[in-house]
Formats: sequence, C-alpha cells, structure tokens
Amino acid sequence: MEKMSKVLYLSYDGMTDALGESQVLSYLIGLSNGGHRITLISFEKNEAFEKKGNRIKELCSTSNIEWIPLSYTSNPPILSTLFDLVKLRRKASKFKNHDIVHCRGYITSFIGLAFKSKFKAKFIFDMRGFWADEKLESGHWAGKMYRPIYIFFKKKERSFFKYSDIVVSLTEAGKKEIINSFNIDSDKIKTIPTCVNQKIFRAFDTSVKDDLKKKLNIDPAEKIFLYSGSLGGNYDINILIKAFESFLKSYPNSKLLILTKTLEDTFPKLAPEISKKIIIKSVAYTEVAEYLIAADLGFVFYKTGFSTIGRYPTKLAEYWSCGLPCLVYNKIGDTQKLIDDYPEFGFYYFNEEELDRKMNSYNLNVDKIKMRGISTQLFSLDNGVKFYDDIYRNLLK
Repeated sequence: MEKMSKVLYLSYDGMTDALGESQVLSYLIGLSNGGHRITLISFEKNEAFEKKGNRIKELCSTSNIEWIPLSYTSNPPILSTLFDLVKLRRKASKFKNHDIVHCRGYITSFIGLAFKSKFKAKFIFDMRGFWADEKLESGHWAGKMYRPIYIFFKKKERSFFKYSDIVVSLTEAGKKEIINSFNIDSDKIKTIPTCVNQKIFRAFDTSVKDDLKKKLNIDPAEKIFLYSGSLGGNYDINILIKAFESFLKSYPNSKLLILTKTLEDTFPKLAPEISKKIIIKSVAYTEVAEYLIAADLGFVFYKTGFSTIGRYPTKLAEYWSCGLPCLVYNKIGDTQKLIDDYPEFGFYYFNEEELDRKMNSYNLNVDKIKMRGISTQLFSLDNGVKFYDDIYRNLLK
C-alpha cells in the first residue's frame, strides 16, 4: 500500500485572509481529502481571526486538517517578523516527524532549511515570486536602513533554491531566471499558475449582473471598468485612473468599480467628472464574483520592475472564471503569452498611446462560456491539487 505523506504546511499569510483561504486552504482541503495528512501553521491578524476564525476551524476540522493559528505581529517593523519567526520555530519543532515541510514564501522557508538539515525532511520552497525584490520595488524597503535586510534575504534566497528539494514558481519566466541566475536544475523547479476555486468564482449569469447593477444604482446601459485587489505600493492608483480615463474615451457612459480593502489615504485628487464615476467597495471574498460578473472589463496591473517576472495575478484567473475579459498593464509574469494565445479575452499595453488605440478596437462582447472553459483548463483548483499531490507522492519515492 502506498505511503501517504505527513505534511507540515507553513504560511505567513493567514487563513482568515482572502488570500490564505483562496490560495492555501482550498488546495489543502483537496490534498487532505486525497489522503495526505496535513498540519497547517499560519499567522492570523486579530480582527480577521475574530470574524472568520470559527468558520476556518470548522473547514479544517471537517477536512481532517490540523490547523494551528498563531497571532501575527505587525510592529515594530523587522523585529516583529523576527519575533513571529521565533514563535513559528518553537511551534513547528513539535512536528519534526513529518515527511515534508511545505513553506509558502520566504519567511517560513527559514524553518524549511532547518527541518531539511536537522530532521532530513523534504523541503518545498513555494516561493510565490521574488519577495525581497517586491519589497524593494514597492517602496516598503526604501532607505539605507533596509539595504542590509534586502541583501540578507537575497543571500538566503540562494540557499532556499540550493537546498530545497522542490522549488515552486508561478511563472515560466521566473523559472528561467532561477535556472540562469542561480544554476538550479530545471527538473527541480515546478511551475503552476495561480488557481481559482470555481465554486466561488462561478460562471457568468445575466440575472446576477442585472441584480448587482440595480443594487449599485448603475443604469443597465452603463459599462463597468473593474479593478479588484490591493492599492498602494506596487499598485499605483494613478495607473488605474489613467486606464479608466482611456476606457471613458471609448465608453463615456461608464463607472469605475474598485473592490479593495487597502485603499490608501493618498487617493489622488481627481476632476469632479471622474470622481463621480468611481464606486469603491470592500466585500467578502465569497461575494467578489457577483461584482466581476457585473463588469465589462477587468484591470490587472503592477509597478514595472524585476519582480514582475515571478508574478501570476490571481485576479486574472478570477476575472476569466466569471467571464470578465481583462486589460493588463505592462509585462507581468507569463500574462503576455497568455493573452497572445487568447486575444479575444483581453489585451495588454505598455504606453498610453497604445492603450487608447487597443481600447478603441477591442470588442467587449466576448464568448463568456468559452472563456470559462479556458479558465477551467488553465486555472481550476483541481489542477492545483493534482500538481501538489504529484509533488508529495514523488518526494516520498
């Protein structure tokens, strides 16, 4: 009988956050149901944990996942992360008999290195992008005091690549960078794009679109340009506003719908005719789909920089699952190839002149059923579960 793995999964993202629930827990439930024994340690923000902690506990319990939530420390910068790392090391040491330590991101991978060295566990470095470079390019690590921290993490990054048993990259562009710059065997690097729970991000439904527009007091004839996600840092609000202004040139009777929980205080001062067209909402993860279904064009963007090669925007997969074509600013991960393969489902641009030209010629009336089908092929949760299941099984051989 085939041995099933005992996996210690470490995440610095909380399961009570939308990202943790969608991009971690959804996979782990499928893997646990497939027979793997999962112990999950994550860091939870107090407010989110109070709201959703009991629901996540129930989800884990019914799926036979042992969940150990730790309290996330936010201040002071750097020292708080070190404090969390000490907490994680103490808690994780109780599970040294596990076969595999699966580390999501850079912070938890310090524990992966230790488990690999001390307990001979298999170590998966699930990198989720070039994190140190994201911090630097976003401005979060601006100033001379952060330079040694950046250098330290880039040095550790090399160790994570070298000593892990498997590296998981979201993009082929990221994989090529790791092979070329770090001299890592290509067979060790596995690539999977971000995946989506299509039970939550459901197919297009005209009645859902009509009901949502009525709820938001948007005229049925009006178009909706939508952005879902963080703002600030690597997500420059001005890029979003410029894209919407281009959309208005082609569709004057339009609204900009922003779904975010991180609206920064320094929202740019806008002309009254633009401001009155903007609707900003903070909605639960399980409610996002109805807003995507109601929209006509979704937006994906990220500040230009080296770190973009490792990113695969989750929102793009969510948009397509709901039948929403998308506009992509600049080159992000593998998105340019994706849209070259499926040009009817969106377009990308690199400057404002190109944006206006492509916006004016792009047809918003896409085949939403076909788009859903392609999204299922590329981004379904089943793909993600099978991907990690194969990794776990092969590591035990």
